[in-house]
Amino acid sequence: MVDILKDGLNLSSYRGYLSKEQEFILIDLKMQVNNLSEEMNYPLHKLLNDFDYLRFLRARKFKIDDTMKMITNYIKWRVENKVDQIFVNLHINFDFLS
Repeated sequence: MVDILKDGLNLSSYRGYLSKEQEFILIDLKMQVNNLSEEMNYPLHKLLNDFDYLRFLRARKFKIDDTMKMITNYIKWRVENKVDQIFVNLHINFDFLS
């Protein structure tokens, strides 16, 4: 892999600068996350975009198995901590503004 530097930032693992191998890994990750989302009945594949997928991949040096383990733990954490319910159950009294 050739490092592509711009303003001191290594862009070689960012969208538009990916190697062919990294592109294939990104596509594979998206398919695996889609399957995992269906298995866990959690719509993570609808919440993530390419930037998010690449963030996970960079964190695990583009190792797909390690990245999937990280994403699985991320989903479990979101479910256990009811992250998606925070704003649904949030009730703010704005009376103090009047």
